[in-house]
Amino acid sequence: MATGKLPGVTLMKWQPEGESAELELRSQWLPVPGLFNALSRTDARLKRFSVAAGEGGALTVTLLLEAAHEK
Repeated sequence: MATGKLPGVTLMKWQPEGESAELELRSQWLPVPGLFNALSRTDARLKRFSVAAGEGGALTVTLLLEAAHEK
């Protein structure tokens, strides 16, 4: 399933847990910077991420997100 707003990025796993969630995507390199740009326009806070070589030259991008709260 390709994401509508980020062409070339495929959602592999979405695992919400309380106020955080793990998101795993498959992508070529070119869309990856746009992914971080899109995240910067949301209310989610990026806690950590990893990028690893995947199958067929694609990358596996794993993000740990947390709901941002006003203090």
